[in-house]
Amino acid sequence: MDNVIKDIQDIMYDIKQVEARVGEYRQDADRGINVNSVREVEDEPKEKTVERLFYYLIDAKDNLGFVQTDLRDIHDKLDALMEMVEYEKVRKEAGL
Repeated sequence: MDNVIKDIQDIMYDIKQVEARVGEYRQDADRGINVNSVREVEDEPKEKTVERLFYYLIDAKDNLGFVQTDLRDIHDKLDALMEMVEYEKVRKEAGL
């Protein structure tokens, strides 16, 4: 049971880490929007604004890929934990 609690705590920590990074990624996206809206006011050519927006969009897409990978890893850990709990349940029911 101690292993299960430890695994759950580890997974909760992983989720907090992903949550924190998502917050950072959102701030990066907000920064990109704000930088570009200021540039628009300064009469910068539209092509430059679009180019800069694409840079931030590509960065956001990459960050979402990282989050997806992390969430997949967390899901795998939860699957493994579930298998372990089910195995222990069957083992106890069998009297082993």
